[in-house]
Amino acid sequence: MAEVKLRSRQYAKRQLTWLRRNPDIHWIWWEKDRDFARALQVSTEILAAAGVF
Repeated sequence: MAEVKLRSRQYAKRQLTWLRRNPDIHWIWWEKDRDFARALQVSTEILAAAGVF
C-alpha cells in the first residue's frame, strides 16, 4: 500500500510539472474558502476571451 501512495504522489508531481510549463493553462487559485461562483465567473471570462463562447 505504501508503494501505491508513493507512486501516486510521484505521478501527481509529474503532472503538475508538465502542466506548469504550459503557458496556455489558466490557473484559478482558491482563497482560504472556496468560491465556486467566482471560479465559474473567472473560467467563463477566460473562455469568452478565447472565443469559445
